[in-house]
Amino acid sequence: MCRLLGLDRRRFYEWRARRAAGPTPRRRRAIESTGQIRGFHEASDGTSGAPRIHADLAEAGVRVSRKTVTKLMRAAGIVGISPRT
Repeated sequence: MCRLLGLDRRRFYEWRARRAAGPTPRRRRAIESTGQIRGFHEASDGTSGAPRIHADLAEAGVRVSRKTVTKLMRAAGIVGISPRT
């Protein structure tokens, strides 16, 4: 199969081992943080954006940067509502 697809057999087995190992610690933390972000966003009736959610996470004792919160919110499709609109 590897020869047919032009793949190196060693790379295939490395990839398969990484897949079987599950998510990396960074990915697990991102998944956990996204869940917390969703919770805070829903608690604010969908109005809080990244700065407010970052403050809520800090109050809860979660250490994460505001830019990471922004990136995770964007990836999850979570959008805050600006009071000026």
